[in-house]
Amino acid sequence: MGQLLQPAKIVVPADCRFLAALAAGLLLSLSSAAAQGDWQEAGSGAVAILPPPLDSTGITGGSLHCAEQRWNFLLRVDPAAAGIAGDDARLTIGREEFPAKANRTGAGITVSVLPEALEALKAGNRVSITGGSGSEPAQATFPLGGSRKAIEAVAPRCSQVDMSAYDRIAFSETGPGVEPAKALLAGEIKRFRSATGKSPAVAAVVVDLEADRKLLFATLCGSTSYFGESGCSLTGYATENAAAEWKEVYSTDGLLLHTDPKVAKDGWPDLLTLPTAGGTEASRWRWDGGAYAIPDGGAANTKQRAEDLPVPGLRTRTATWPQLGPEVVSREREAE
Repeated sequence: MGQLLQPAKIVVPADCRFLAALAAGLLLSLSSAAAQGDWQEAGSGAVAILPPPLDSTGITGGSLHCAEQRWNFLLRVDPAAAGIAGDDARLTIGREEFPAKANRTGAGITVSVLPEALEALKAGNRVSITGGSGSEPAQATFPLGGSRKAIEAVAPRCSQVDMSAYDRIAFSETGPGVEPAKALLAGEIKRFRSATGKSPAVAAVVVDLEADRKLLFATLCGSTSYFGESGCSLTGYATENAAAEWKEVYSTDGLLLHTDPKVAKDGWPDLLTLPTAGGTEASRWRWDGGAYAIPDGGAANTKQRAEDLPVPGLRTRTATWPQLGPEVVSREREAE
């Protein structure tokens, strides 16, 4: 028998083995550095973890938190460092500066983030957080790699604004209000079918008030291209008694709807609305004798934020909300 061939042994020089190990180590280090340079989604809660700061004075790290639809940075600071505090803090993202409110909380600093600043955080390259007094106040610059992905991943976990002082209107697709809602919205349903080739989902609720008054609220849902960002419309009707016809008294895009049991005019309760997502401020609607509208003086509150108003989390409806456009659109459609 012939001799079996043995596989040849390949001898790798020691210096080559060293170079291979060095290359593997460098790749691992680069991968780790890349991971550390990106924002990360926390395991629970509406929290995005920031990478280490690119440069800083007194700030060692931080995260972005959301609660009741309000976003804030929570920054870890050196206890001996001067802090960012008061209303003169600011966020700089690219060439844009955003005002912020900052407060010292134990070993950290919270810095508020306005909605427009949040959008800039998703799209920018880095954010600088500065402010405060003293010769060397705390400050830091963080990279924004992966910020959009992290923020959008945790945003659905953010709690809604606390509206426990008000009565929430819960809609039903099978309740007694659905059939009258379909009749009242027959024209809009027909237009929706013509535009989209499908039927909208109809949900409604009847609110019984004193002296035989009633409110009927109805939603049509099914298309963001037709109804706007919420994908729904919200229409309200009122009747003085069982024999009277329903009259349209309210119309917007789809919103979270509440009534205020403590405030009413002529027997009709105030309404409070919030966007279905991302709303930090509720809008108040009041009966004006024939429909729901902006209360007197509402225009003066156009630039006020929720924390500046007498009732936390509330503001009157203003023209700055693009979701409110369908009220005008629906009137134009009625005239067709």
